[in-house]
Amino acid sequence: MLKYENIKVIRTDIKNGTYDNKKNKYVDFKKPKITTKILELNDSCYDLGELYSMLKHHAEQNVYCDELKVEFKINIEF
Repeated sequence: MLKYENIKVIRTDIKNGTYDNKKNKYVDFKKPKITTKILELNDSCYDLGELYSMLKHHAEQNVYCDELKVEFKINIEF
């Protein structure tokens, strides 16, 4: 049986500029603003279906984000 441990889902948003109402135009930043947010910290998961449903939930909830990153470890239990 596979055991998935230390599951972490991270959302990354990148903002390259913003609209300036005083100048009435879009202004680029010198450096893009990158924000990261940890969406899920789970100790363990024993079922691939449970892992799939967790990842599907986060993918559907975060449609407009730039990147979703998933990290976990796999162990075999007998």
